[in-house]
Amino acid sequence: MYHGVEMVVIYLPKNPVLLAVVRKLGATWLPAMDGFVMTRQSFSYRNLENSLCGLAILESPFFAPKKGGLSSSKLKTHREKSKRSSLLKEPINPLHQQRVQQMITYMETQRYSHRTIDAYISLLERFLGYLGPRISDQIDNASLVAYNDTEIVKKGYSVSYQRQCIGALKMYFTLFPNPQIDHKNLERPQKRFTLPTVLSQEEIRVLLMNLKNLKHRTAIAALYASGLRISELLNLRIVDIDFYRKQIKVVSGKGWKDRYVSLSLQLSVLLEEYFAYYKPLDFVFEGPKGAKYSASSIRQLLKRACKSAGIVKKVTPHTLRHSYATHLLEMGVDLRHVQELLGHSKPETTMIYTHVTRKKLISIQSPLDHIPNDNNPNPNPNLSLLGP
Repeated sequence: MYHGVEMVVIYLPKNPVLLAVVRKLGATWLPAMDGFVMTRQSFSYRNLENSLCGLAILESPFFAPKKGGLSSSKLKTHREKSKRSSLLKEPINPLHQQRVQQMITYMETQRYSHRTIDAYISLLERFLGYLGPRISDQIDNASLVAYNDTEIVKKGYSVSYQRQCIGALKMYFTLFPNPQIDHKNLERPQKRFTLPTVLSQEEIRVLLMNLKNLKHRTAIAALYASGLRISELLNLRIVDIDFYRKQIKVVSGKGWKDRYVSLSLQLSVLLEEYFAYYKPLDFVFEGPKGAKYSASSIRQLLKRACKSAGIVKKVTPHTLRHSYATHLLEMGVDLRHVQELLGHSKPETTMIYTHVTRKKLISIQSPLDHIPNDNNPNPNPNLSLLGP
């Protein structure tokens, strides 16, 4: 137990890929335990095991009480543990380990984001672990088809996961060509067209009212008021807020593009109050000891606020960005301007929000309303569904 809450603590080495994995699962760093923690209710052994497949192994049994009743486990990477992993068919070939490092270096020099590097390397290491002692030069297209079928499709991974995996392999075989594989013909499956979840303005209002903590309310308000991605919010510095020109400078957003977004009047008031109370030194939203606030903290506080507000939709920080874009279009803002505010490279990306705007669609009547009833007499009253 920790402050009355039953927790699971995960100890792991300082490996950026593993850090990204456990954070994505919702784990939060707890200095008092010198490890990442999750509530017992939100923890899933199977999710952790699947996420670590090809990356690390569980060194000690789960749910062994340690330090005040917290369940614990330790993780070790394949580079740190030489014996065969139960999660892999074979250890990663030493040549592959060298190539992985070369690919990391390449992606860093090309200024890929840390999240993209973590994701690609995680997927690549899982594939290389699947190969076992074979080197990638000894495989062909049939091997890739078998991997895709047995390790991705049959295990129920999403289309997005599959597309990202193919992206990692295409990059790998571009850097290290294999004459038996035509990496240019590695086709990604068609991406499913899904409409984004959008909150109404009333739901946004109720959500903010249920955030009693000033720091939490300001952070969530900033996501919605400016359409920021969560990474952009966490990287926001005090010098990026221009109260006089009423704008926020978003530095090195997705694709390493800077942009300006408007600073709303209400957000400006919140920020001034927040700065006066919390006195951050560098980043707008700082965690312990001046470090950047964590993404998992934002997600958790948003989840709690939605529950308190009675919002049953699945809401993530990106939902607030979707809501921002949709509401701008409903207000009559030109699509091109919305594209600039969101930092989209292509207008096609922004156009998805035209499918969820209500301004024009709400004026279209349903054919049910044209069925005659007592208030709209018709020679054939049997057509009415509304009764006599």
